[in-house]
Amino acid sequence: MLNKMTVAMRLGLLVAVMAIAMLLIGLAGLRGMEFSNAKLKTVYEDRTVCLVQLSKMADAAYQIRVNLLKLARVTSAAEADPLLQRIAREDGNFERNSKAYLSTTLTPDEKKLADEFMPAWAAYREAGNRAMSQHRDGNNAAALETVMKSEDQFRAARTFLGKLQELQENVAAAEFSEATTQAASTTKLNIGLIVGGLVIGITLAFFIIRNLMAQLGGEPDYAAAMVTEV
Repeated sequence: MLNKMTVAMRLGLLVAVMAIAMLLIGLAGLRGMEFSNAKLKTVYEDRTVCLVQLSKMADAAYQIRVNLLKLARVTSAAEADPLLQRIAREDGNFERNSKAYLSTTLTPDEKKLADEFMPAWAAYREAGNRAMSQHRDGNNAAALETVMKSEDQFRAARTFLGKLQELQENVAAAEFSEATTQAASTTKLNIGLIVGGLVIGITLAFFIIRNLMAQLGGEPDYAAAMVTEV
């Protein structure tokens, strides 16, 4: 087949083969980069940021609990007012971070845990609000009893919150593992394409050179000298 092709066509074929090999290598590399970037985005936006939000929610929850326990044991308004202000502030922090967290993309397991956590937390806060109302009415004994009874509700809510935090860590680890596996596969594919392209290119170049030399009867200078002698 090469005998019927011009020199320009043969060289063009060689260039085309090498160009296709380079194109495949480039496309494989871009695909691998796109996959890695998508995984990094998932780990950051849906895992790292969520883990920070959940940690802030946990911190606010503990602050609310501590200040409720303190509030139930004080009697004067001078002591109670700073505690009530802290509770209100931490309520705001919790609400802000919980809304931000729930607006992210949740996995089915994550949504299930979130749906269990929010009612548990609402039940605890309802008990806390009842205790604050009792304290404002001067019924400190009832307020303390309500706060102490709500401890079980707090632990239940905190258990769900802890599971959500653990889930973020596990999913992030799984995403990292998947990205690492994909990166290894992409590297192997690129190496295979590079080696394959070189083998095909070198083989094709060898046959083109051998065919040209056979047609010319040797190197170009030698062929030209033979023509001159004739």
